Formats: sequence, structure tokens, C-alpha cells
Amino acid sequence: MSFRAKVVCLFAVSCVVAVGARAEQTRFWKQTSFSQFEKGTAKGVAIRSDGELAPAPKFDSFADPNLAEDKVYLGAGY
Repeated sequence: MSFRAKVVCLFAVSCVVAVGARAEQTRFWKQTSFSQFEKGTAKGVAIRSDGELAPAPKFDSFADPNLAEDKVYLGAGY
């Protein structure tokens, strides 16, 4: 095997090892009480009243809140 082939193989192996080192593994945990569950932060998840988890709707601001100038505007979805 030539020197160049050895360098290429070493580079390829180091790339594979580097990618594998950054990989994340699946994690499992169990929460036995609601107080433990309540301490967490739900990011991107909606918790329904029956305890089921669902993807949360995305909320986008459509106006600059600084333009209100100490006034409160309320909109109803009717």
C-alpha cells in the first residue's frame, strides 16, 4: 500500500470516528408523578387535557408590539 493510500485511509477513518463521536443516542426516562412532569419545559409540544402530547401550533407575531404605545388591542377570531 502506498503512502498516499495510507493517508487517504487514515483520513477516511478519522472522519468516520469524528461523525460517530458527535452522534446522539436515544434516551429513555420515566416520570412517576405529575410534579416531576410539571418541572419540565414543553418546547414545540402541546400537552392536552387528557395528558397526551401533540405537536404545538406555531405562533408568529404579525405586528410590532412596540407600536401599541401603551394601548391594548384585542382581537377575537370570529
